[in-house]
Amino acid sequence: MAARRPPTPAKTAARRDLRQLPKPYRDSAVGKAYLALAVMLDAGPPARDAAALAREMRLCYMSLEAMAPRKADDDFVDEVRQRREARMREAGSAPA
Repeated sequence: MAARRPPTPAKTAARRDLRQLPKPYRDSAVGKAYLALAVMLDAGPPARDAAALAREMRLCYMSLEAMAPRKADDDFVDEVRQRREARMREAGSAPA
């Protein structure tokens, strides 16, 4: 019987988080560092080191979100602005 793999909850969660970002950001150095930190956290470090790893993971993910902000598909304000700009272009007075 094959040996059972140890559980990797941090790595699994980090991969799930990264899948929500566009590919260039997942493949960036910060994205790779985020995943590497998760692997280190799953290795079961002492509590003090685990806290530091978790904090660094949080900072990495905040950096990734800042670089690649998510946009809601149903952003009503953007839709209204786009319609207004289209009307202004058609009228010949596009905003500068």
